[in-house]
Amino acid sequence: MNTQSFSLSFAPTITGDGEVPRNFAGTAYSGGVIPQYGWFGDVAIDLATMKVPTKPVFALVNHDSNQRAGRCEIFNQNTFLEVIGSFSKSTPSGQQVASEFAEGAPWEFSVGINAEFEAFKKPTAVEVNGHTVTVNGIFRNASIREVSFVPAGADPNTKAVAFEKQPELFNTTQESPMEMKDLEEKVSSLTALNADLTIQLKSAQDDHAQVVADLNARLSAEVEQSKALFDRANSVESELNQFKADVRMNSVKALFADLNLDASEAAMLPYLGMDEATFAVVAADLRAIKPVNLNADLFKEVAVKGKENATEIDLAAQLFKQVAGVK
Repeated sequence: MNTQSFSLSFAPTITGDGEVPRNFAGTAYSGGVIPQYGWFGDVAIDLATMKVPTKPVFALVNHDSNQRAGRCEIFNQNTFLEVIGSFSKSTPSGQQVASEFAEGAPWEFSVGINAEFEAFKKPTAVEVNGHTVTVNGIFRNASIREVSFVPAGADPNTKAVAFEKQPELFNTTQESPMEMKDLEEKVSSLTALNADLTIQLKSAQDDHAQVVADLNARLSAEVEQSKALFDRANSVESELNQFKADVRMNSVKALFADLNLDASEAAMLPYLGMDEATFAVVAADLRAIKPVNLNADLFKEVAVKGKENATEIDLAAQLFKQVAGVK
């Protein structure tokens, strides 16, 4: 495919008994075959892939942007291409073209188009715009370049009308009269509906934003409360651990005192690391086998009177007397 530029035109006629028209409308493309369109041969335009302007555009004279005869809107109706517009009462070009229409001048309206052209090797039957047509090629992905009043036309099946108050809109199968007043009322109704929907959407967005803000505030409060509870729990746990450590330290010191042991840090360390059950058992066992506080002199060698060395029997007898309190 390659990009091509071309124009479609429809030949307007005049209604209104010689009155200067204010509006114009017509079918720029009927959706069928455009015969013998230059070197392209018989062609068609794929309206399904065509893009049209979404807002009004100027209606020029002979493609000259300095000659603005009015404004128009272009509607892709899927089976035909429709143009509706009005003449400018403030520009010389608009006044001239409208006046010449009233006099019966053979003006035509041209729509300039850019599109990709798909050429066939031979005439081919294809489905396009709701029709089956036999053509040498199809214009696809078309876009409107500009619109102008010109003196020539391309599609023989198109037609248009210039009017004062009641335009007639055409398609390829039948004419469907529509009063401008009804069209204006429909546009006004759609505009009002759009404004109402816009207000409703804005209200819904505001409500949604408020709900999100409330939820975020509640979430922040819950997070702060949870953090405070967590900090308090950590503090209580720390206090409890310190209390347990102090109780154990006092218990170990008391055990060492009962056992007449030196309560050094190194000596107490194993007892401080025991769990509660183990420490209780160990402390009870140690207290059960608490040694008797004997006189240290009993374990010294002494000389027995009349004998050079005391025998073991003599030492045992002396120890018994001392324990029994016999002098």
